[in-house]
Amino acid sequence: MSDYTQTSKTIASCQITDGTLVSFHNDKPNQAGAINWLDSAGRIKYTMVISASDISNGHRMLLWNHYYLRGSIDLNSRVVPFLSYLSEQEYDEGFNGTIDENDTLDIPSVGGFSVKTVYPLYETICPAISSIRENSNANIVFWSNLKSGVTQNDNIYNAENIFKVSSYDYQGAIAAGVTRKALCSATISFEMLRQSGGGFADKRLMFIPVIKNVKILNFSDGAIFDFSGGGGGGIGRHSHESNSNSAGGYAYSVFAPGSSVKPISWI
Repeated sequence: MSDYTQTSKTIASCQITDGTLVSFHNDKPNQAGAINWLDSAGRIKYTMVISASDISNGHRMLLWNHYYLRGSIDLNSRVVPFLSYLSEQEYDEGFNGTIDENDTLDIPSVGGFSVKTVYPLYETICPAISSIRENSNANIVFWSNLKSGVTQNDNIYNAENIFKVSSYDYQGAIAAGVTRKALCSATISFEMLRQSGGGFADKRLMFIPVIKNVKILNFSDGAIFDFSGGGGGGIGRHSHESNSNSAGGYAYSVFAPGSSVKPISWI
């Protein structure tokens, strides 16, 4: 694993209905395990499981923080729940009947109330966010790399086609042969919920972002990564005292051809 870090990743922020601010970024989650989001009646509305492999492999996903201008509320980042549409395969394995784009995976619960399974939204690289004036929702756009060999050309978002790069592993990402990326757009709905799990045990309801309706806007050649820093096979920071000024030295390598080289005397 290389020593690249993710300091170049973009953070997208916006203000929500209650006047607080939220920020979104692409990074690995804090811990594995179940996360539940409960409604005002104390019923679980959404549920998710962060796998141990996501943690061990450093898989990145859309995270968020909730804060005021004068101080942070969430010292740790939260995972944004993604309410995905069922694929035909998922539907055939678990249900009978017909499917439309509004169907989601429901788990029957007590009293006829159903719990919807949500998922992480992986690889939300360089997110940008904007508010939707007609309601309290927001729109987020981001890049995701497609797996090598994927030939998708429609605008249907398929999480199985997204290449998951291990956190900080720039060299591994390059070696995977990724040559295509997708520009994605998603709707964020802010719902009054409280989170249990993932390092949080909320006592009060709060506006929590839920991702819905992800679409692909277009495709572009080449991979995109939000890594920076590190050696990457170079010699890193070091002293330049041994560089001979008479031979150009460090200044020449930086400013050439704007700097002149002092001729070497052959006498």
